[in-house]
Amino acid sequence: MSGFGTLKSDADMALVFDPNLNTISKKKSRNVITRLASCLRRQAFCANVEMIFAKVPIIKFFDNISRCDVDININNIVGIKNSFLLRLFLWVRKSSLQISVLEIKNDVINCWINFN
Repeated sequence: MSGFGTLKSDADMALVFDPNLNTISKKKSRNVITRLASCLRRQAFCANVEMIFAKVPIIKFFDNISRCDVDININNIVGIKNSFLLRLFLWVRKSSLQISVLEIKNDVINCWINFN
């Protein structure tokens, strides 16, 4: 967790097969995403399960227990490293950095730059 969560934040997860590899083949990634999405669709806690095959393929769903949107990617450790860096920056300059990042994020959303 980066420490920048708000009431509207989602949960981003990475399913990592080998932390030494930054990527896996598109075919393997597509296979894993398809099988995982199929399993999640059968779970009562998951709603609106969808697969998105972009540069970083993800599964998106709504968790009925936590009432939170969830994104799962395959082997994309860049996002994990970014969360650790944000957490470190937050630890160093908690109040000013957190407020600045949240203000920028809010401005981006208000300007329709983020179309999620």
